[in-house]
Amino acid sequence: MRRVTLSAFDPNITNNSPAGSCLLKLLRAASAEYQLELFVARTDLQPGEGIIIHKMPVPRKPVFLESILFTVMSVLFSVRKRNGITISTQGGFPFCDISYAHNCHKLFLTEYRAHITGGFLKRTARLINYAWSTAMEAIAFRHASVIVAPSEGLARELRAEYGPAIGAKLRIIANPVDCAAFVPPTPKQQDSCFAFAFCALGNFEWKGLGFVLEALATGIPAHLKVIGGTDSEIDAFRKRAELLGISERVSFVGLHKDIRPYLWTSDAFVFPSVHETFPLVCLQATAAGLPLIATNLNGLERLLQHGVTGWRVERTVESVAQAMNAALADKARTVKMGQQAQAAARRYDLPAFQQHWMELLATVDKLRSG
Repeated sequence: MRRVTLSAFDPNITNNSPAGSCLLKLLRAASAEYQLELFVARTDLQPGEGIIIHKMPVPRKPVFLESILFTVMSVLFSVRKRNGITISTQGGFPFCDISYAHNCHKLFLTEYRAHITGGFLKRTARLINYAWSTAMEAIAFRHASVIVAPSEGLARELRAEYGPAIGAKLRIIANPVDCAAFVPPTPKQQDSCFAFAFCALGNFEWKGLGFVLEALATGIPAHLKVIGGTDSEIDAFRKRAELLGISERVSFVGLHKDIRPYLWTSDAFVFPSVHETFPLVCLQATAAGLPLIATNLNGLERLLQHGVTGWRVERTVESVAQAMNAALADKARTVKMGQQAQAAARRYDLPAFQQHWMELLATVDKLRSG
């Protein structure tokens, strides 16, 4: 049987990267049938038989410099390589066969740029990164034969921003979760203190932590576990918790490769973000048996059923507080909603995700060779 080369481009094909972790799960399944050639800055895959890794010496920060240098170096590294299938996450390598979209940067620049926070230098750096990513994704969408989006919502946004020309190229493969790995090892003790969980790699303001803290400060008798965040963000939000008089009820646990223990000791997951393409943390929380308290986000169209698997809220203190109080008011119902959320998460189990990708790769390979 011939071994087709699958070349993948992304600076961070790692477990702790939102887009890169999905690509990592795809590549682990594809390694049985394809020769893998990775163009990365960092990866959790190891080189070996059937896996070739090209490391790009690009800096982590500032992010815009990482993005620009990675794209330039990817193009230079791949000049000699034109065989096989190429896949890239959103413009990392703009001349790919499959563009794996995890955002619509063009939409962000027009609709959400006001939500970019930070000082002048940080905000400027983020705007440069989004401007560069917008230019690269436009090239990638024109060049690719297939564009994969993780949610119906993102697919709608891409069609609206880039027109009907990309409509025929779009395929939807929802982000995955390893459901078995997130099942709690032991039942939670129901007489323990009620705990909400919030999780984000960073950008706490965008993800809505401020609303959660203010809601908790209205007198909600519960604990909040804040997972993730940079040191500077944790310090800033810890001070906000102190000013609100709730510091003893908020735990900032920082970044962890394994967030499951914190989900397993929580009762509900709260995430009033501005905008997402498919929040993996919400999927992981439901797989762990937690009902969601979240805004109307892409990817949650089927996962979050108001009053069944959680509460859909507005991005206001009043709306978030009302949902948190509802979760506390009837703990038996909250547990039931968590069980229903866990059942809903099974639609996104890892084997289904890998099967959809393997079928798509086979289709692209057939089109190339036929």
